[in-house]
Amino acid sequence: MERIRHLEAEVLRLQHKSIRQEEQENFIKIFHANRLVKLLLTDVLFIRAESNYSRIFLRSGEQFYTSKTLKCWMTEISDVNFIRCHRSFLINRKEIIEIDKGTHEILMKGGEHIPTSRRFQKVSVKAAFQKDTASVSFASPKPDCTVRKLVHLPA
Repeated sequence: MERIRHLEAEVLRLQHKSIRQEEQENFIKIFHANRLVKLLLTDVLFIRAESNYSRIFLRSGEQFYTSKTLKCWMTEISDVNFIRCHRSFLINRKEIIEIDKGTHEILMKGGEHIPTSRRFQKVSVKAAFQKDTASVSFASPKPDCTVRKLVHLPA
């Protein structure tokens, strides 16, 4: 009996841990005007790269300018609902309305037209309308945003 109670307690602990992990992964934190702001991933339409910075566009029309690159956001956001359709855009696939096959632009719910590059067209079109998010495959693994080039000095 003691063993069963112990196992039940362990199962509950692991379930709580799993729920807490999911909650932590459903938002991102950014610094804005000397404040730490928590943004829900469901509110993010897309993230646009601007050199070594990025701009986050929300459903509400708000925009946040951050000092992180798109590469860093790809690492931080582990949600499969975000796909990279262009080297300058990371989009929330749940916010896609349509994809124009002529111009290869994606129309988002906010009315924005997002370009797709030839490199990402097949992956983004396939992922955009796929129901099973577990089977979405990306062209490359998510990179680590703290990667630095190592210089080997002669001995």
